[in-house]
Amino acid sequence: MGRKLSFDDAPITIGPYVLSATRLRVTGKPTFDEHQAVGEYARRSYLRAGWWLADWLLYGDGRTDWADRIEQAQELTGFARQTLINLRQLGRVPVAQRRADVDISLYYPLSAQPSIVIDEVIDQAVAEGWGQREVREEMRVRKRAATVQGQAALEGQYRVWLADPPWTYGQAQPSGSSSSKHYPVMSIDQLCELPVKAHTTPDAVLGLWVPAPLLYDDLAPTMSCAPGGSCTRRCWSGTRCVAPAGSTPRGRWNCS
Repeated sequence: MGRKLSFDDAPITIGPYVLSATRLRVTGKPTFDEHQAVGEYARRSYLRAGWWLADWLLYGDGRTDWADRIEQAQELTGFARQTLINLRQLGRVPVAQRRADVDISLYYPLSAQPSIVIDEVIDQAVAEGWGQREVREEMRVRKRAATVQGQAALEGQYRVWLADPPWTYGQAQPSGSSSSKHYPVMSIDQLCELPVKAHTTPDAVLGLWVPAPLLYDDLAPTMSCAPGGSCTRRCWSGTRCVAPAGSTPRGRWNCS
């Protein structure tokens, strides 16, 4: 195995600045412009190191004559296996889509997306000041929209369905928290637009999770778009739910 490269063996010298593994040392008296330039170099190096590692892993993975696989990379870098897998996937982002002014963390949820989607989402993230959380949320919304439009990768016919829809109903807590604050919710009309019938056999069965408050609602629209177009309702629950005094069936419920 070759000798490991080290900042201690070959520190980077930029004018009066010496960058080693654990410090930046100043020799002489730099100008303010020199000081600014080194700060910018350090910032850019910090932001770019992820891309370097991603391409390094991807290249090593493509060399069949090498034994450098995830296990060796994990030992060398000290990173967790999943971190290295994520970095290697990041290396699949086309260079043309990698923007120097964008935090690399925004690209993780986009690494498997087409170039046009990467460009669209990154542009939107920059314009609206998004972090990785907002980018992941945007990709979930896009995936759900693609499913509604019949673009999801769903093939074949199915006889048994189990669904846990992202229902929307009046369940806001006093704190203001609700399901819509954590993930995109869907109305009954939107649920009925999902391309279920096209992939369902005539004698299929659907197991549908429904929150207790919605059991008082007329779910006929949902059931009419279920496999077969009709249903026999059966309820099961591991909790006992009681509507608070003075509340409506669609309101907050107490369960024990």
